[in-house]
Amino acid sequence: MKSPLILIAAESPTDAPLHEYVAEPLAKIGFIPEIVTRWSVPSYLHRAALASRGRPDAVVFAPNFAVARPRPNTSFLANPKFDEDFTVWGAIAQIRDLSDSVLLAGHVRAKTVPIVVAYWPTLSYGTFFTDPPAVPVRWVRVSEGHADLVEKIVLAIRDWRRDLFESLSWIGYAITRDDQGRFHVGHALRRPPRENDLLGEDASWQDLRRSNFYIVSADVGEDVPAWQELEDLLDTYERRAALRRPRVKPETILQEFFETHAHMIFRGLFESNVPKLRIPDPQRGSGRKGEHIPDFAQLPRSLSMIETRTGLLDLKLPKEQLLERSRFHRDFTRSVHKAVAQLTDYRDRLAQGGSRMEGMLKRQLGYVPQNPRLAVIIGRRPPKADLGDFEHRARTTVAPIGVDLVTYDDILDREEQRLILQSRLLPDL
Repeated sequence: MKSPLILIAAESPTDAPLHEYVAEPLAKIGFIPEIVTRWSVPSYLHRAALASRGRPDAVVFAPNFAVARPRPNTSFLANPKFDEDFTVWGAIAQIRDLSDSVLLAGHVRAKTVPIVVAYWPTLSYGTFFTDPPAVPVRWVRVSEGHADLVEKIVLAIRDWRRDLFESLSWIGYAITRDDQGRFHVGHALRRPPRENDLLGEDASWQDLRRSNFYIVSADVGEDVPAWQELEDLLDTYERRAALRRPRVKPETILQEFFETHAHMIFRGLFESNVPKLRIPDPQRGSGRKGEHIPDFAQLPRSLSMIETRTGLLDLKLPKEQLLERSRFHRDFTRSVHKAVAQLTDYRDRLAQGGSRMEGMLKRQLGYVPQNPRLAVIIGRRPPKADLGDFEHRARTTVAPIGVDLVTYDDILDREEQRLILQSRLLPDL
């Protein structure tokens, strides 16, 4: 997963203001927000270490969004340490006290995760939020209101990534700077690696890159050509298909691209794709002609509660029109309705069960998905004048039956947003 994940530690994960003031602003600029309860963060980090997936880029301790109430009198507490342990700083101490052996993907110590405390005075009721300690805690920033939350998260991650950059020379890698002032990390060790505050003994630059750590501008630059290729592909996919020998369908060009650049279609919900899942249907006959074959089955992100279902995704052509040309009561075109019907057929077939189908799916996925999340990528975003009709139809006809309608411009915009965000998170070197 290449988009930065923010773990939001909340008193009550279901509070509506938590989504309005914390989760949604983060998602709007390209972060993936994942909400957990306050005291479960160490457990989450342990599980992320065991799975080698689900690594958060930062933890945010969200303010209380309960009904306003005064701070209670805590003078009756005989042991001041007891009170301290149950504050946000006690929660942070639990994270910083994790064992050095708890290593996230890339052999990064979980205990070092950047942290932002949303200490918003008008919302910091109860005894959990207290004034910051006199001595600053390493890799911790304090947000004093929702207006500065994003900036404090960015600064916390940049502080941490700067120290990670400096750790690369500590574990034996050569850091060079080219004529344009861009930093590069050598792929050869100059000396045997050593342990340090951030990285375990077996850490390597290659592991960090495979785990999608972006530390220098060259890291982000490696992802730019794929975004540019997709932009060109949307105008040339038919010509590319015609020039292939042997010739292929235009859909094949798109399928191959997203098999190579799988992260572009995760949409913050999934972490891997299985192309061309085969779902047998006895009513349609035997062999391939008797099978439903969605373009991708998508596996949900590890440890995520946002979406736990398997996804089924189909690719349709970018040239497909989405709205009818009529002026009044504009409906989706036949192409859209057909794509949606195809997806719901997949879901219905899975619900019917059957030993042959279950056997095939277990061989391909290891399990039989239930009630999958359905999505289709089709067409280009309608012009501004038609967006109201498009959004109305999507909300009233497609969303109620559980289908996500995604345009190729949505994919392009999301990837551009991700690249801009990762550039913003690069440390100031």
